[in-house]
Amino acid sequence: MTRILLIAAMLLPIASAMAAVTITADVNTAMHTHDGVQHKTVTIGYTSDVNVRAFALDINVDNGTNIGDNAPTGFLRGESISPNKGYGIFPGRFRDFIDPVAQDWGDANYMPVTPVGAPGAEDTGLGKSRMVVELGTLYSGGPNTPDLSGTLFTFDVNSEGKADCNLTVAVDALRGGIVGNDGAAITDTNLPFTKKVTFAIPCTCPGNVSGATSGSLPVNTQIDVADAITITQWLQTYGGTRKRITCPWAGPPGWIDDGCVGCPGNVSGATSGSLPVNTQIDVADAITVTQWLQTYGGTRKRITCPWTPSGW
Repeated sequence: MTRILLIAAMLLPIASAMAAVTITADVNTAMHTHDGVQHKTVTIGYTSDVNVRAFALDINVDNGTNIGDNAPTGFLRGESISPNKGYGIFPGRFRDFIDPVAQDWGDANYMPVTPVGAPGAEDTGLGKSRMVVELGTLYSGGPNTPDLSGTLFTFDVNSEGKADCNLTVAVDALRGGIVGNDGAAITDTNLPFTKKVTFAIPCTCPGNVSGATSGSLPVNTQIDVADAITITQWLQTYGGTRKRITCPWAGPPGWIDDGCVGCPGNVSGATSGSLPVNTQIDVADAITVTQWLQTYGGTRKRITCPWTPSGW
């Protein structure tokens, strides 16, 4: 019963404490795929000048993106016992998944995310644009006290096909926000804050290929209007056989399949000058990328990294 009372008391705000807490959201630069959708991983951490008893945070993403529907990782489960110290008591899920007499912290449903439908957490959670998280600590003795800085948990942001989003972290005032070891609410924090999450993969392309006049291009090659690279080389490299500029031309992303009405046909044998608008291009053509870029107003373009049929 004592433990239950301690857990219930952890999130009760009393008065502002003279203490400072900084919450961090570190976005992993690598992008990964989960269930066929691109995700970025975000790690939520903390730094404090006093011992914190509990964190209640409100996390939002915008621009049509979502919190990943896969469970968070990197968090402690259960009591803080050295060397595994931290915040492993989740009040929002303790009642439903933990037996206070014979605790089994291994239940996969026992996690920091507040259950959907809880007061103030309606329409939130994994797979949504907002989630509420609650993490407290329970320990006995100074050696088991959580450190003054560390990681709380890691979660995914689902791109939903968007290029970026804003991630906002704030206190969840309904659940007490950030609470000190004395039970007092800590109000000196850096919350709320917003951080940009970008889903475009940084290209590590080999650079310009000016002067190259034969052979296939390396994957992810950067192409300049000064290059004498032929369309033949480019299409061979990227697996195409016959491509056509959109009809009418709409700028990047570029290609469409055969079937466009009103295009002038193949330009095999043409070796100089700019290409007519809506020109159909075959791998046998000696038309240079230089000509194509000059025709369509480009100066320097780069193939998408990795290459996709949608264009650059």
